[in-house]
Amino acid sequence: MNFVYAFDNNYDVQGFVAIKSLLDNVSKNICIYIIHKDPDSFQKYYKELESHENLDSITIHKFNSDDLIFPNIENKHVSEATYYRLYLNKYLPNNLETLIYLDSDILCLNDPIPYLTNVVKKINSENCLLAARTEHIKNANNNYLFKNLNLNSINYFNAGVLVMNYKKWIEEEVYLKLQNAVLNNEVDLMWWDQDILNKVIDGNFIDLNYFLNFKLSLDWKVNEQYLNNEVIFLHYQGKLKPWTISGLLGNHSKLYQEIYLDTAIANDKYHLIKENSIIDLLVLVKSILNFRIFTLKNPVSIILKVISNIING
Repeated sequence: MNFVYAFDNNYDVQGFVAIKSLLDNVSKNICIYIIHKDPDSFQKYYKELESHENLDSITIHKFNSDDLIFPNIENKHVSEATYYRLYLNKYLPNNLETLIYLDSDILCLNDPIPYLTNVVKKINSENCLLAARTEHIKNANNNYLFKNLNLNSINYFNAGVLVMNYKKWIEEEVYLKLQNAVLNNEVDLMWWDQDILNKVIDGNFIDLNYFLNFKLSLDWKVNEQYLNNEVIFLHYQGKLKPWTISGLLGNHSKLYQEIYLDTAIANDKYHLIKENSIIDLLVLVKSILNFRIFTLKNPVSIILKVISNIING
């Protein structure tokens, strides 16, 4: 089974954690492809992954963005890497039958192989382009989204997990339609390449069970046993992320951090990045005063890391 990720050096650690979580849970060996802006920045993570017992092969391809235009990313929280999955044909073997695309911040909590095998059979038997989880069903409140993209379908999917009939993708040159849609875009893309994908696919997809793309915000309280027992792919949503101090102190961040801590690269330290100096400092001080930070493993190292991030950027 073939899996593909697409990201840049801003998401090296997140991508590494996501891939490790997948390899730790699959019940058969898999092939992984990575599309990356700067493969050299990922080399130390690549080296740790390549010896995993559940890996058949891992290949990393350098994305060439020369002469390409990526709409609506200036001053946004996303980078050009969000569009990389529209150009898979330029890097992956064209003889692949099926391809599973995963966002680089999606964690695998349980074995996806049995369910994915059934999904692949279904998209092949129904001659569909892909399977994805419906994000919106057209109604009076979200009609603007469907109108903006001129969709005939009443279903709009989330592109974080895509089970692709890649053979059909290549034969019907879907990639060319996607790339032309980016080049000739004349609408305000609210959700970047996800809008482009929905515009081109326009309802020609099979709906995935929401456990295969389970959206979770770190300010929600969800039974953790339920998450560990039922969810296959966990997709963090919202502004809170488990690799910021605000997110780390939220709910369910340990699902991400425990995977990271179980690596040689972590060196028994949390993955924490700077979000905003003032916000980070306020959150840190509050967590010390209410003792919340002392419920976590190695609180002193967390405090030192946040201070270092604030000072050094």
